[in-house]
Amino acid sequence: MSNTNESALSAENSETMDLLRLGGMAILGAGVVNTILGLVADAAGVAMAVKGFGSNSREAIPVFAYMVSTLMGGVIGLVLAFFMKRSGAAKKSFYIATGVLTVVSFIGPLTADTSTGTKITLELMHVVAALIIIPALAKSLRN
Repeated sequence: MSNTNESALSAENSETMDLLRLGGMAILGAGVVNTILGLVADAAGVAMAVKGFGSNSREAIPVFAYMVSTLMGGVIGLVLAFFMKRSGAAKKSFYIATGVLTVVSFIGPLTADTSTGTKITLELMHVVAALIIIPALAKSLRN
């Protein structure tokens, strides 16, 4: 009986590690792609700058912010996938939840005090991150 429990626990740990490994790679990959997108947009003349809280002027978005923001969103998706996997939720539920969260994430750039080009670039980054991260995380869930 003990071997059966240990076997099930070992399989669950292996699946969790697979989720963390695949999810981590997808999140890092999305962060790199978004950082490149931000740099390309800046080089193409898009003023990648926003007005900070309490500031009277727009400030350039630091390059590291693209990676950090993508990592934060990706970790939220990873935690959601982990708990949905543990509860036995279907991929469809995960896609719906992450789709809603992606749409909600558009609020920040849409309401930011910045140029239209910057808003479009930031929204594109949200879509790119979602297209890379969500399918990778969904692979660990049942159909």
